[in-house]
Order: sequence, then C-alpha cells, then structure tokens
Amino acid sequence: MERIGEDVCERGHVIPSQLVVCRYGNPKYACPAGHAVKSAALPEGVVVECIPSPHRSAGRTEYEASVNAHVATAKYADFLPLHRLEGIFCTGPS
Repeated sequence: MERIGEDVCERGHVIPSQLVVCRYGNPKYACPAGHAVKSAALPEGVVVECIPSPHRSAGRTEYEASVNAHVATAKYADFLPLHRLEGIFCTGPS
C-alpha cells in the first residue's frame, strides 16, 4: 500500500485551567493493484483504505469527554454560571 494522504481531526481537551487542542491524524493508503474494497468515486484501479478514527465518547463533538466533565463539575458542583466559566476559558490560566 502506498500512502496517499491523511485525514486529520482536532478535538479540544482540558488540562485544569487550560484548554489545549490535540490533533489526531489518520493516514490513508491506496493500493494501485486494486486488492481492497473499491470506491465508485475513485479512478479505475485505485483503492483507498482508511484507519478508523479514535473512539469519541461524546458523539460527534470536537471536544473530549474531559471538557464535558470539567464544565459539568464547574456548573453543578461548584455552582459556577456558564457565562463566568466562558470568561475563565477565554482569559486562560492565571
């Protein structure tokens, strides 16, 4: 298989008092001999296989589960309003 490209996915991740973006790349490979499942959108004889994306615990969101947990804890356990939490995320770590 020859590498022909890469699908990239970026998801937000929480480190306490910080937001960071983790970038995940999924390489794409093509077999010029056509030894895999063919796709109608590709030229004749070109076959593409992709490695599946990492499991997303929160569905099709751009944030990891740690962000959801941090927001839920801040709102319901620490009684922090969402507008104040938004301000904390915008200003960054102290």
